Amino acid sequence: MTPERSDLATQQGLTLLELLVALLVVSVLMAFAIPTFQGFQDRARDRAVQTHLRDGLVLERAYWQESGSFTSLTGDLAPYDPTANFWDPVLLTDHPMFILDPTSGGTRVCIAALSDSGTWFGIYDDSMTGKTYYGEGFPAPCSPALTGIYSDGTW
Repeated sequence: MTPERSDLATQQGLTLLELLVALLVVSVLMAFAIPTFQGFQDRARDRAVQTHLRDGLVLERAYWQESGSFTSLTGDLAPYDPTANFWDPVLLTDHPMFILDPTSGGTRVCIAALSDSGTWFGIYDDSMTGKTYYGEGFPAPCSPALTGIYSDGTW
């Protein structure tokens, strides 16, 4: 035998069974990794919406400090933060956050948003009691009938 042929005879490759086992191991790992990654993405989307809601509440409180009542007009909040993005039913801008009409003479306000994960979040603030309530997971979370579901802690 020539030296080239002897090298070929001693070389070993992967068998079909070894390749199938490796493919199986990778498939099992992916089966666990993909849902976990999607869960991370959903939680990140939820946190982003919650942050926007808190920012919106800060703007509402700034407006309340100056005017003595909350507002449902997003244009009223623009002087406090021109970069804030709200969904405006009049202008039909495409942003998930909107402000529902303040109730009780402008002493309470609720801001709601739909996360890209499909979960609704809402902040309900009562200037008379000084409490802020947080709600999630139900459609139209700012409905006055649902205020009993809100927690006074956090999401």
